[in-house]
Amino acid sequence: MPNVIRELEICARAYLDNLYKGDANGLADIFHPKSSLTFQARDKIRVISLEDWLDAVRNRPSPEEEGHPRHDEILFIDRLSDSAGMVKLKCAVPPNFYVDYLCFMKSEGKWLVAQKLFKTDVRN
Repeated sequence: MPNVIRELEICARAYLDNLYKGDANGLADIFHPKSSLTFQARDKIRVISLEDWLDAVRNRPSPEEEGHPRHDEILFIDRLSDSAGMVKLKCAVPPNFYVDYLCFMKSEGKWLVAQKLFKTDVRN
């Protein structure tokens, strides 16, 4: 039986590392190409494409480049099956601080984010 929790933890840490470094290509490797990102703004559900988000990552300074400390924390990992699970984590691209839910699915032996749901807090 695979150790799904450990595999998802490794994927979540790769996500956090690539986000901190601003590595859009590294992030793209973790996401399914048809995935999207969902959040709420002004009481409305907003959905952005993976490509639009990756473009934003490419066009902003990374937290590492700006010398910000890391604000990473894996809050919990939930195994749905041998091929599906979810990770809740905290991360930041200051002044934006996030709580992310990354829904992973395993396809052809590789874990990929199928959907990202997130909440943003802006701190000055």
